[in-house]
Order: sequence, then C-alpha cells, then structure tokens
Amino acid sequence: MPSLSDPVRYLTGVGPEMARRLARLEIRTIRDLLFHVPRSYRDRRQVTPIAFLRPHEEASVLGALRTLRIERRLRGRRDASGSVQDETGALRVVWFNQAYVERALTVGARYYFSGPVEPFHGLEMHNPEFEPVDPIDGSARIARVTPVYGLTQGVAQRWLRARVEDAIRAMPVIRDLLPEVEALGQPAVGNRRVAANRRRDCHFDALRRRTVGEPGGGPASYIRPVLGPG
Repeated sequence: MPSLSDPVRYLTGVGPEMARRLARLEIRTIRDLLFHVPRSYRDRRQVTPIAFLRPHEEASVLGALRTLRIERRLRGRRDASGSVQDETGALRVVWFNQAYVERALTVGARYYFSGPVEPFHGLEMHNPEFEPVDPIDGSARIARVTPVYGLTQGVAQRWLRARVEDAIRAMPVIRDLLPEVEALGQPAVGNRRVAANRRRDCHFDALRRRTVGEPGGGPASYIRPVLGPG
C-alpha cells in the first residue's frame, strides 16, 4: 500500500517520462498529486440539445456518432473529425492531432461528448472527452461535476484525473476520530487536533466524491437536460 511520501512514478500509468512532466507542476510525490488543487469545476451533468449550443462555452451533448474520418494536415498532422446528431440537430466534433480517437469510437453508437464549442463554418466541439451511453440506465461517468486542473505540455485533463483517482483508491481509509472523542465526553470543537483531522478528512472525502463521482460529488445518475429558450 503506497504512502503519501512515495514518488508519484510508482502509481499505475505514471512512468519516468510522465513523472518528469508532472515535476513541472511541482508534483513529485503522491501527496503533491492529491494536493494539486483543481483551479475550477465543470458541471457536466447538464446535457444541452445541439440546437441550443452557444459559441465559446463548455457544453455536454448526447447523440449518435454519424460520421468519423481522419483528415491529413500540413507537417504530418492527422486530425479525427466526425458529426454527432441528436433530435435537434447535428454538430461537428474535431480532435486535433489525435488520430487514435478513430479506433476508440464506433459510428452509429451513442455517446456523451463534453468540450468547448467554437465557431468555424458553424459550431463545432474541439477535443471533446467522450464516453458511451450506458445501455441500462443511460448514464456515463463523464456526466458529473469534473475537476479542472492546471496542466503542462504532455499532461491531459483526463489522464491527470485518472491518476488522482488511482491515488485516492490506493490510500488507506482515514480513521474518523470524532466518535471516539465524543464517546469520552470531550467536546470535539475545543479539541484542536480532532478539528484538524476533521478538516483533513473533509478535504479527502470531498476530493474523492468529486473525482470518483459518488453522491455528493456529482454522480452520473443526476444528469438533467438543459431546456432551450422559452
């Protein structure tokens, strides 16, 4: 079982090269990773009909992938692009220099797509994160409150969130001292050590809930549509 002082390279998915990139963010240990506080959060539980998307905004859509192809650009760049359709319209989606996306998506399947919407010959979504719709309840892990971290070149949001989740799951359960203090008849409010531990527990619990997607942190089951104008 890892400890907070262990080098971050010992986590699954972090090799020597990724460890060097994380070091540019002052992340060298598991403790550094867990206390790399998100700069903001995005509420991806709101699904917007394609017809009501607005430029220069972050949005989540639910639709069927109708087309997908690789476009060759200058200097060997290969972009993946396609179209997504829901009951209200169609949207172009583009992944710049990410040809591997073609192997991860299936034309005709339904997905949640989440990313920035930009104007370019109409509206299109750039480098969206995506996840297939659950065939049972229609949910997806992407549809939750999502932390947004400060990044550096070569470190993506999705990858960093996954590493934080791995670290949280690998940590031992933090023992709650409050019931023991109350059982002894000592006022918890006046106990500075207990108060510090409670603050620490709340920090990790909130981080775990928001990152893993448990109740209280933006669960996927709380998806709600965004109504259009009027």
